[in-house]
Amino acid sequence: MKSFKWWTRAFSLLGALILIGLLIDLSRYVGVCTFYASQAELGLKQLRSIPNPKEAIVALTGDHSRIPGAIDLLRNRQSAVLIISGAGKQTSLRDLINVQSDAMSIHEIWEKIIVESQSTSTWENAKNTKALLEGRPWNAILLVTSDYHLPRAMHIFNRELPGWTITPYAIPSEFTTLSWSAPGNWFLGTFRVVSEYVKSWVFAYYLLWV
Repeated sequence: MKSFKWWTRAFSLLGALILIGLLIDLSRYVGVCTFYASQAELGLKQLRSIPNPKEAIVALTGDHSRIPGAIDLLRNRQSAVLIISGAGKQTSLRDLINVQSDAMSIHEIWEKIIVESQSTSTWENAKNTKALLEGRPWNAILLVTSDYHLPRAMHIFNRELPGWTITPYAIPSEFTTLSWSAPGNWFLGTFRVVSEYVKSWVFAYYLLWV
């Protein structure tokens, strides 16, 4: 009986330590997301480097603000190319552009945009982007995605494209404007960050077996 109690206490203590560790790590992750949220509010000013003629913009589909943000970035930076990754197998560039408010002026940069339609996950975004960029005269990436998504996206892209200079470019999301005064927005923003944190652990676990 005493042995059973000892094992129960040991497992309870271990569980408590694991929970505390996860909460500390979650706080760290939220801190990184908060930094990217502050960067997202700066818009184009978050990039302090001068435009690099060998840089490629890579926008990950998902939130509706990502593609307009990437197109605006392309216009202002005059980068070599914009890859829109994960657009869906039946989605064309025209489909994507037609939902933008400034579609009439897109002809200026139309030829610089590549739509990648095979990816269904961030990991596939990175692998397919690598395949598109290999052998091209580009050596830097501006990675465009939502603030809450950037920590995991940066980790995956840095792993899949070693040797490349990858610079994050944060797009505002519900997390950017997280506020108790907007309960619906607060819930969605919190859900997005927590779900991304869980996905980061799933990806880390997957790497142990590949």
